Order: sequence, then structure tokens, then C-alpha cells
Amino acid sequence: IPGRLMGREIGVEAFEFAERFITGMATDVKRPPMPSRTPVFAAYPNPIRAGQRLTVQASTAGSYQLVDALGRTVRTAVLNEGQNGMETTGLAPGMYFLRLMDQPATLGAAVLITR
Repeated sequence: IPGRLMGREIGVEAFEFAERFITGMATDVKRPPMPSRTPVFAAYPNPIRAGQRLTVQASTAGSYQLVDALGRTVRTAVLNEGQNGMETTGLAPGMYFLRLMDQPATLGAAVLITR
């Protein structure tokens, strides 16, 4: 069968190319080094009732902003590396976005505040 003959001729080469492509070795483009530690940023419990204390876990220190659904900054402060607490007293129920600044890339987490 002609297809089987063709498969023998190009199949090995195609497989080797696919393997190089998948492992990133198909081009001369060098990948940037991966950071030694992937940043961790999490907020819990989520959802949370207004007035409860939100726990924010951060693998690196930095300033943060809490932004409401309209894009308004409603809180700012500095987070320490590790576990931090944030009061939700006075915040209206709704969706918020917690952004950790001062990093090469902005890290964030959505937070839902309920009644």
C-alpha cells in the first residue's frame, strides 16, 4: 500500500520534528529562564460576608489595591510576605479585584463580598 511506504519514509522524520517542536527545540529561539519561585497570591474565604476579615496569602511583599467593579480603588495598603489580614467592614456587597503591585507582573485575585 503506497501510504505505508510513504509513512516509513517521512513518518520517522515527522515524529522527530514533532518531538523537537513539543519540547521547544524546533527553533533557535531561546526561552527566557523560568523564575526560581512562582509567585503565590490568594485571598480567602471567597466569597466572604461584608464585615469579615479576608485572609490574603502572598509569597512576596508589596503594596496592594482593592478595586471595585467600577474600577475605583477602595483600599490600598502594604502586604507582607506570608499571611495577611484585610478588613471588609464598610465595603458594599459586590465583586472586587485585589491587585498586588510592585512585581514584574501584576498579580491579582477576584473577591466576592456578600451581605
